[in-house]
Amino acid sequence: MAQGLFASLLVGTILSTIGTQLNLPIFAEIGGYAQSVSGSAMAVAIGGALHCPPLVLFSLVAVGYSANALGGAGGPLSVLVIAIVAAELGKAGQNRHPRHLHLRPPDERPGDSPPAWRTWPGWSRPIGV
Repeated sequence: MAQGLFASLLVGTILSTIGTQLNLPIFAEIGGYAQSVSGSAMAVAIGGALHCPPLVLFSLVAVGYSANALGGAGGPLSVLVIAIVAAELGKAGQNRHPRHLHLRPPDERPGDSPPAWRTWPGWSRPIGV
């Protein structure tokens, strides 16, 4: 959590201060963007510390942003609690399907014929196969 907090909120504050003090609006704007994603950075840092798989880490970006935005004054604390719960639920639910097809659209499952939009007229095999 400290890594995410440092990487976003503190660096954003430093860049924003440099932009304000030296009258460089681009630094102030970049600092504002960095500060706005502090919840996401904290949640991903928590997920990394909990050894989450990549898909769970990616989902923690949205979880952390939402928790920080809706957490009010307790933003970082709410990110900590909600990110730990979300990461553990994500780890518990991974690889539950016996064939691991939950990441593929239904038309791309093994054994299914490709959809019509992936074929080209006159070609004997689908595009991209």
